[in-house]
Parts: sequence; C-alpha cells; structure tokens
Amino acid sequence: MGATITISDKLARDIADIAARYGMSEEQVVRESLAALRSELEVADQLDALYSKRATAMERLGN
Repeated sequence: MGATITISDKLARDIADIAARYGMSEEQVVRESLAALRSELEVADQLDALYSKRATAMERLGN
C-alpha cells in the first residue's frame, strides 16, 4: 500500500539528518517513528480503558 504525505521542509531535513546519523533510509525513519507513535497511543488507550473500568467498579461499590 502506498501513500503520499506532504511535510514541512524542516521535518524533511530532520528526517534526512536522523537517517544519515543512523545509516537508515528516510522511509525507515518515518516507518519507525510512526510505529513508535502507534505504540504510545496504544498504551494510552489501554490506560484509558483500565481507568474507565476502575471508575465503573468504584461507582458500583458506591451504589
């Protein structure tokens, strides 16, 4: 699956700098960055679900 995105010149330079620093392709940098972001969002979603369950349980105990 292919996609095209438009990014700022500064972000493009940052991606190129990171790729050069670590000997990666620019595509690898973008893919790994998106994977890390997705992982962080999954953790946040899991925590939200956990706290929601806890709040529901506490409400039941209070009633």
